[in-house]
Amino acid sequence: MAISRTFSTFLTKYQTDEPVMPFISKDLIMLMKSLLKKFIKEEILNDITALQMVRLDTTDKKARKQLKILDIGLGAEGIIKVSMDVLVILLLALLPGLCDTKLMADMRRSERQISRDLALGGKTAQSSTFNFLGLAKHAVDGNRNSNFLYGSCTHTNLENNPWWRVDLMGVYKISRVTITNRGDCCGEWLSGAQIRIGNSLNSNGNNNELAATIWSIPNGGTETYTFKHIKGRYVNIVLPGIFKILILCEVEVYSR
Repeated sequence: MAISRTFSTFLTKYQTDEPVMPFISKDLIMLMKSLLKKFIKEEILNDITALQMVRLDTTDKKARKQLKILDIGLGAEGIIKVSMDVLVILLLALLPGLCDTKLMADMRRSERQISRDLALGGKTAQSSTFNFLGLAKHAVDGNRNSNFLYGSCTHTNLENNPWWRVDLMGVYKISRVTITNRGDCCGEWLSGAQIRIGNSLNSNGNNNELAATIWSIPNGGTETYTFKHIKGRYVNIVLPGIFKILILCEVEVYSR
């Protein structure tokens, strides 16, 4: 009940259709401080800033009040013994607006870097091209459609050791490659293909370090190959052997 009463005033104030953004930040800070005072020693919270509250290490037992003096309401002591950390951390997570803009920008930038497909729209090449539907650039168009006739897959001629390559236009620590196989037929043709990564264009890049071997991707399937990071600018898919055709419907490359 004590925690509920803390929220009550805040929630009542903002049950409105009127603009609240100019004021909500200040009130959120006051709400957070009121809640933290129920768990954290007051001397730690004196003159604390919003950013310091967000960064406060609530797992530090020295910062906590003793359970016997917590004002949290009847019957709640047992719950707090196991969930105090979760409660406080959850409240912090729900109030990202308290973080300074630079910190949030750095977090968003890091998230984009982790999730960005480095191959998307990259410069591509392949050993040969069957027809206009099978251009090398189709593997980095951001479209996983696996029907070759829809024009979003690559396709080489029947040849020995066919290959495909993307130039990332920079050196990255690559640790993950995702491949989408053809779906309307011929999925088994990709079996035995190798993912190679490096900075050399000797032999068209097909001698760069072996990252992974593709043994089986079902028709239209998408598989991710994860490995210890390899530094490189070029990512090759090469299919060793005679009388082979290489078809790829999407190749995605990630640095983490």
